[in-house]
Amino acid sequence: MTAMQVLRLRGARTPSKRDKLLEQCLTLKDQACQNIGMPKTRSGFSRRERQIMDIVYALGEATAAEIHERLPEPPTYTAVRGLLKVLVDKGHLAVEPDGVRYLYRPVTSRADAGASLLSHVIHTFFGGSAAAAMAALVGSPETRLSAAELERLARIVEQAREAEERP
Repeated sequence: MTAMQVLRLRGARTPSKRDKLLEQCLTLKDQACQNIGMPKTRSGFSRRERQIMDIVYALGEATAAEIHERLPEPPTYTAVRGLLKVLVDKGHLAVEPDGVRYLYRPVTSRADAGASLLSHVIHTFFGGSAAAAMAALVGSPETRLSAAELERLARIVEQAREAEERP
């Protein structure tokens, strides 16, 4: 919701100069936040949330202190706890008490989360075409596939063809 929409909901009929300046400021703030990686990405995770999820997936379960010590250029411990609450509220992490501390665990496996994210990327950036996504990945100069990886991809494509031909 834009600042102007909020103002209209509050009963302002026509935006004043002040309202227009406020909206411009909020827009500039949003753009500045995007430049430093603060807003949510299409995957639903901010940069810090992704870092936290990576740590929790790597450890299997973790306390806020363990996560805090592993974060690059960590924010305050309180900020980490706040981010963990956000991830719990979003349903990405489960939390349970363990004495005086809390343990955080991923709700879904890393493979399932990755598949869900990949599906979202394919839908968003490749119009739902897995073939277009695969072509972009395989054709990218940054992607170096070994002969074994290319062979594996060929087998996967062949299995998909066989599955398509079955009634």
